[in-house]
Amino acid sequence: MPSKNPKHSKKAFYERKKQYESRSIPIKYFVMGFIFVISITGVILLAIYLPGVLDNRNKIYIEDGDIAELHYKLWKVDDIGDLDTSSKPTQESKNFVTDVTKDSLINGFYYELIDNREIGEIFEFVIDKETDADSDGFDDDTGDEILGYADGTILYYWVQVINITKSKDIPESSFLDNIDLPVQMGDLSEIYLQCNIRKLFSFEFLDKY
Repeated sequence: MPSKNPKHSKKAFYERKKQYESRSIPIKYFVMGFIFVISITGVILLAIYLPGVLDNRNKIYIEDGDIAELHYKLWKVDDIGDLDTSSKPTQESKNFVTDVTKDSLINGFYYELIDNREIGEIFEFVIDKETDADSDGFDDDTGDEILGYADGTILYYWVQVINITKSKDIPESSFLDNIDLPVQMGDLSEIYLQCNIRKLFSFEFLDKY
């Protein structure tokens, strides 16, 4: 029986190896495919979310310290089942202009306005029954912060935001608004007035009169 030729065995081995390598996919193609998939996913996500981001960037929302012009309606009912918004509201103001601060509004109204309301938006909200007999600012039954009038009724609000003036755009008080006048002009002596007027005007100007 003839012996196997070692050269033929090596040649066959390398041929099979070459065939295997030609059939296998190089690692660089896997990397390129992965990068392609990530790129396509990024483009899709950008197309979905970018319009919303740009839209929100141009919106003006109410923040603490702003001035808001509102149209609101308020119905006060003993039970939410008795609510009829087609009936005349308990209170209504079509041009209610207010500072948006906790000192200017009841807490429930304030919390509903800030950070998420824009010009033209219409929204509704309910403040449930509250009682505060000791006037400590917290509900006698739940211990929660008082949001409404604490008179034992349910408050149902309908609100439309007419306009928003940002706090940075609110003009500062005039010079006269910042002057404190604790006494009347008649109580001041003539010498006092002359001395202070001379601080404002030159002597040459006053000497003419």
